[in-house]
Amino acid sequence: MRSEMRIVRRITDELGVISDCDRLIIGVRFDLIETQDFDEGVPVRTFSYGNLQFHRYPKPALVSRLLSLNSVNLTGAGVQTAIRLQTLNSFTVVSAIREMSTDKRIRASKSAVAA
Repeated sequence: MRSEMRIVRRITDELGVISDCDRLIIGVRFDLIETQDFDEGVPVRTFSYGNLQFHRYPKPALVSRLLSLNSVNLTGAGVQTAIRLQTLNSFTVVSAIREMSTDKRIRASKSAVAA
């Protein structure tokens, strides 16, 4: 069986926010890579990961909280998804990557600038 992995989406150095259900909102810059595995030309698996840069380095208590959460939401560059922080600067995607409408993109970009 011939297997191949392709990059199907690459987002580089974009503004975004990470947030949780407890009103945590933090402004970040991020890179995101979405890959797709193909077996004999048929798409079978996706895997996505990326890097973060915080606008302001979080306090130690917040770092511990972020790294202990199962997931946080990442919004920016026209997409929204849930991520799991592996380190303070790297993550894996743990849900589908959703495209956002223009209206939601404007609100997200305003949140990123304010955070």
